Amino acid sequence: MHPAYVALAALQVVFSLVIAAFFSLVGLLRQIPADQRLTVLVIGVAVFLLALGAAAAIAYIYYQRYRWEITDNDIYINSGIIVKKQVHIPFQRVQSIDFHAGIPQRILGIVQLKIETAGGSVNKGVIIPALKLAQAEAFRAEVFARKRSYAQGKTPGGPAVPAVPAVPTVPAVPAVPAAPGGPGAPVPAGSPFTSRGAFAHPATATGHLVAQAGDAVAGLRGVFAGQDFDETAPVEHEYGLTGKELFLSAISNDHTLILAALLVGGVTQLDSFLRNLGFGDLLFDSALYAFNHFALPFIIGSIVVVVVVTYLLSLLNSNFEDWRAQNPQSPLESFPFSAKKMGVSGALFGLEKLNDVARGVIARMDAPAVQGELCAWAEAHDTEFSALLRRDEAFTLGMLAIGRGGKKPRKDFATWAEAKAYFSFYFDELFAPDYTLPEAVPAGKAAEMLALYREWYDPAADAGAWFDTVKRLAKAFGYADDMKAYKQAPEAYPGSVADVSAVLRLAIAGRPQSPDLCEVMRVMGPARVRARLEKMLAAIRKL
Repeated sequence: MHPAYVALAALQVVFSLVIAAFFSLVGLLRQIPADQRLTVLVIGVAVFLLALGAAAAIAYIYYQRYRWEITDNDIYINSGIIVKKQVHIPFQRVQSIDFHAGIPQRILGIVQLKIETAGGSVNKGVIIPALKLAQAEAFRAEVFARKRSYAQGKTPGGPAVPAVPAVPTVPAVPAVPAAPGGPGAPVPAGSPFTSRGAFAHPATATGHLVAQAGDAVAGLRGVFAGQDFDETAPVEHEYGLTGKELFLSAISNDHTLILAALLVGGVTQLDSFLRNLGFGDLLFDSALYAFNHFALPFIIGSIVVVVVVTYLLSLLNSNFEDWRAQNPQSPLESFPFSAKKMGVSGALFGLEKLNDVARGVIARMDAPAVQGELCAWAEAHDTEFSALLRRDEAFTLGMLAIGRGGKKPRKDFATWAEAKAYFSFYFDELFAPDYTLPEAVPAGKAAEMLALYREWYDPAADAGAWFDTVKRLAKAFGYADDMKAYKQAPEAYPGSVADVSAVLRLAIAGRPQSPDLCEVMRVMGPARVRARLEKMLAAIRKL
């Protein structure tokens, strides 16, 4: 394990203590006399240094006692200070080996290696907290090579290498070496596949604390060398992120709001803290006011905007993450957004949800507004449909007005492109009927119904009178004119008034569903209604 683990583990513990102690110390300073505040401050700093030393000491002891190696049969990990834990992971059970590198790890040029085993759960005992990236990649390559060997029926030879201390003792090894003898061969002590061979370096061969600290500090070169430093640049493999995007990713996780609140609260507490020490003057007040009211909101706002835009783009287009990985330096506005790449059931902006919203918007528009928008779209995209809409604008307006208004307006289409198919039955040029009859109405019976209705048809009838005619037609052929009676004794009737209405709807609209049929017939006019009745009669008689 890399000696940088000591610094990382200690800082994680101390950070939590500092946050709690800082706010407590500010409150305490307000309650004690001014001449005693400096003493309290000195005591607080001393406690902080003791806590830092204790955390570093515990982390160092854990580091010293942490061992790992790849044996000829499994992965062996030994850890713990008071409670010792030994883990043996057979190669066959390894499902994945993942690397994670946050900002502190990336600065130090190390990664956390996590081994996931069969069953889908990740055991905390199978985590190596700190490895150089080159060593982690070699670790993963060797484990999967040995796993493939076992899958092919090959067995390793030679005795397993005993666990060894984590203290480096031998010269450095190549960045991504192969185990001597090939996959499955015994692992010699000091190889890159044991904890003592992982970080050997001539300058740290003695293993003392100062030398190990020097090795950890040497890892800091990763933050200055950029992509020229081979061991840290590939850390971008996990999500394809650059350094800037890694920072944004880190602050956009679940802790973002907490960190922002701590930042704002910390600045406020710092103000109070310095005032209690007698440092509150006009210059400081002005600088702090400018930071709190201008600089801090701008910084937080800028970060939030970038994070939110990135997040929304990843939701809107399924290929955004791949594009960002291939174009890490390109501005977000250069992303080629496409509606076709939107998921049909996305977390926030699924296409079905957008279509439902669009249906609601169109349904709430009045007929003249729909007519204007639809005609403008058709003129630009469908000249044939545009000519039909503008041939008789009063007819078009009446057609569009059906089902609009009221508490529950019809939601029939989400885009203007869908309108042509929906309204096509109004126009003889587009009328393509489907005369598939209801099961309860044979073709001969349907012809008789249409012939009789042709005689009874009254263009001046309102909705109530029209439906009375339909019920009378149903009763004339023995069909139930009352749906309640039909539901109570369906075996007593060949069908219901709904079946009779369906036959009329097929004749007029050529489809089993349409807007209010009485209103449709009123807009079409007597001549077109009679022509539609005759058309279906002729089609049925040919059967």
